[in-house]
Amino acid sequence: MDKTAQPLRILLVEDNPNDAELILRELRRAHFAPEARRVDTEAEYLAALNAPAGVDLILSDYAMPHFSGLRALELRNQRRLDIPFIIISGTIGEETAVAAIRSGAADYLLKDRLARLGQAVEQALQQQQADKERKQAEETLNKLRLHHELMLNSAGEGICVIDLDGNINFINPIGAVYLGWEVVDLLGKPAHATFHHTRTDGSKSSLQESQIHESMRAGATRRITNDIFWRKDGKSFRVDYVSAPIKDKRGQVTGTIVTFKDISEQFAAEQRLKLQEQRYRLLFQTNPSPMYVYNADTLQVLAVNDAAVAQYGYSRDEFLALTLRELRPAEDVDLLEKALSITRSPGQSSGEFRHVRKDGSLLYVEIYSSPVLWDTASARIVTAIDVTERKRTEERMREQADIIERAHDAVIVRNFSDDIVTVWNNGAEHLYGWSATEAIGQPMGELIFAESDDRRAGLDQLVSAGEFHGELKHCAKDGREVIVDSRVTLIRNDDGTPRAVLGINTDITEQKKLETQLLRAQRLESIGTLASGVAHDLNNILTPILMCAEVLRGEVSNEDRQSAVALIDQSARRGANVVKQVLTFARGVEGERVVINPRHLLEEMVDIARKTFPKSIEVTARYPEELWSVEGDPTQLHQVLLNLCVNARDAMPDGGALTLAAENVDLDESYAATMPDAKVGPHVLLRVSDTGTGMPRATIDKIFDPFFTTKQIGKGTGLGLSTALGIVKSHRGFLALYSEPGRGTTFRIFLPATGIEPAAVKPTTSQLVQGNNELILVIDDEEGIRRVTTNTLEKNNYRALEAKDGPEALALFAQQMDSIQLVITDLMLPYMDGLALARALTKMKPDIAIIASTGQGEQTSMSELQSLGVKNFLSKPYDSERLLRTVHEALAGARS
Repeated sequence: MDKTAQPLRILLVEDNPNDAELILRELRRAHFAPEARRVDTEAEYLAALNAPAGVDLILSDYAMPHFSGLRALELRNQRRLDIPFIIISGTIGEETAVAAIRSGAADYLLKDRLARLGQAVEQALQQQQADKERKQAEETLNKLRLHHELMLNSAGEGICVIDLDGNINFINPIGAVYLGWEVVDLLGKPAHATFHHTRTDGSKSSLQESQIHESMRAGATRRITNDIFWRKDGKSFRVDYVSAPIKDKRGQVTGTIVTFKDISEQFAAEQRLKLQEQRYRLLFQTNPSPMYVYNADTLQVLAVNDAAVAQYGYSRDEFLALTLRELRPAEDVDLLEKALSITRSPGQSSGEFRHVRKDGSLLYVEIYSSPVLWDTASARIVTAIDVTERKRTEERMREQADIIERAHDAVIVRNFSDDIVTVWNNGAEHLYGWSATEAIGQPMGELIFAESDDRRAGLDQLVSAGEFHGELKHCAKDGREVIVDSRVTLIRNDDGTPRAVLGINTDITEQKKLETQLLRAQRLESIGTLASGVAHDLNNILTPILMCAEVLRGEVSNEDRQSAVALIDQSARRGANVVKQVLTFARGVEGERVVINPRHLLEEMVDIARKTFPKSIEVTARYPEELWSVEGDPTQLHQVLLNLCVNARDAMPDGGALTLAAENVDLDESYAATMPDAKVGPHVLLRVSDTGTGMPRATIDKIFDPFFTTKQIGKGTGLGLSTALGIVKSHRGFLALYSEPGRGTTFRIFLPATGIEPAAVKPTTSQLVQGNNELILVIDDEEGIRRVTTNTLEKNNYRALEAKDGPEALALFAQQMDSIQLVITDLMLPYMDGLALARALTKMKPDIAIIASTGQGEQTSMSELQSLGVKNFLSKPYDSERLLRTVHEALAGARS
């Protein structure tokens, strides 16, 4: 046995001998020497509790065939035993564990996590010892309280306790004798009106002037000498008294205790010595600050008070042997004569100087000097107030102000009430372009906030929590958008009301650009992993189109022709959906945060997985109809699900089951406390589960590290999960992971729910919109698209002109400019792209209506097109209904 092991008598409530041996082995590993008695019934348990040998610790299983841990805990509590009690179980849930802790259990552990047992036992024993010491302290305190009461009642001085209302709550017998009352008659009486109502000169003393009540108002002790109290018979007597405020645990004043003694005899004697002690009273009674007197001619110190002795570190005799020169640092002696030329004037003088203590340390003092006649010698009396700490504080404040000014981050302080900026450092000037002169005195909201919603959300969190940390979009003086990592703190007054707001903003605009590039790179990696599946799906789509086209070239019946046309239409629409999904992930453009229902994300992800993953992987989805909405970027959330699904696919090389699920959860404080980054409130839980190989603990600990991957070289960058984690955190959510080797992996994504429902899509009508003989110019380098577009327009009462490129379109437009009412142009044209063509057309005819068409999902030129007045867009492929509806909307917009 280890000689350093701690002996421990254990009552082990456990029905499984093997589990009991594991527990004892773990205790020995934790340097304990357990002496255990194992029981599994209530009778055995009670007998063990009553055994004379005693028990140091109870370890109990939660559920047993004939007994339970909670019952064992209840029996211990009934007998009022202070034996530490720890539950060890493999089945206990969080709610039951919390209930056990509230009932007095010291801790609870799971049997598959016994590594913490030694620590839990050590903490339980320490807590037991702390409880014993606390009880002993309470007993000692009670004894002291009785002792103090005895002392108060037998003290030779009057002791009186006065509450905040000024009433007497306690007075000891000698105090009552001094005042000429019985103790019981004084209790509850107003103290001031009873014995302190009149001054020594016979004038009435107000309650506000009373030093007893001043000590309660200021929360500080007041020592008063040579005052008078009044007896019951109307006679006064001289007293010295101390009024010390009584404070509760929070530091709040609840009353005062007044200790007083009758000094009537002393007063008569002191009056006889008054003239002799006048100069000393001047030093020691009128001012508690350090004071000394020096000869105005020789600069020799003539007298010094106790405060000065304590402040400078000299004894009284040493101090009296000094001159003013020796109180100054050597380098300041030459300046002394200049200062003395001022102090030799007959009036008062003051100033700040450096003095030196006996130990050589410097002392900054504020000097107040007045002339005085001292033993017939011309002298000056000096009050030297120590301002060293104030000078250091001022220096620290200057240093802090300098640090703030030099900080690269924007440091801004504004009033809470009116939003006016009061501090604007150099970092804020560089970040936002506004100088401090321009910004200070202006409302914060008018300077930098680009979006009111961002500011409103930050203010709500600031007021409720006292601080805010998050990403915000701001606007610089020149109009450019700035993205900052903002850390805001609410500064309060002493009464807790908000006074000001301190904000520290770090420019992360370039960082966000790099993150966007990283997201694009990772998104392309994900698309690469799906490439073979997408190619397979497109080949399946193109095959029926080619075959039907071949059929239509021959002689077929009308029924077969309609069937072939329907199959071509169905395959084309299916191909358009595949291309749209690929573009959504590949183009890498992050959209605005919108309110979305997660079931749409799951449906699209399931559709992609079923089309691109091996058929040996069964893909299923589960979610309720009434699923809460979340606010987020659909593209980024698509990417999170795609990354997790691709990893799940790679973990099931021989096939398996992939499940995408969602549910509504309302996280409480108990659950939020167990999960990093979790917050209380309603959330939508997205779950991606597979039945693959799973991961060991060592891999799980590193799984979210950037560039960490378990795949072979060339099979992955290791950015997928770190990117997914970053996206989830940017949506104010958090990720949880559970995995075991051979049992698959489950990722849980928690996103904050929002009460706003996404806008419903308006149903479209299948009735084709007819034209009114308007002339439309159609420009596209694909002849097939031009032909079918022109034919569709002409069949629906429009006239159409065709052009295959920009120059040809400009020539036709110049010839028939007055007749052409609408232009439909592709954005990808030879010789002149669609943007340049639109720019030229609007210069020739500013009010011309233009529809821009593209097949790449490209958004980079949309803002410039909109600035040219282009408001209608067609994404390829499009059908007749969408073409005619867009044409109708464009013409209607031009007419309005």
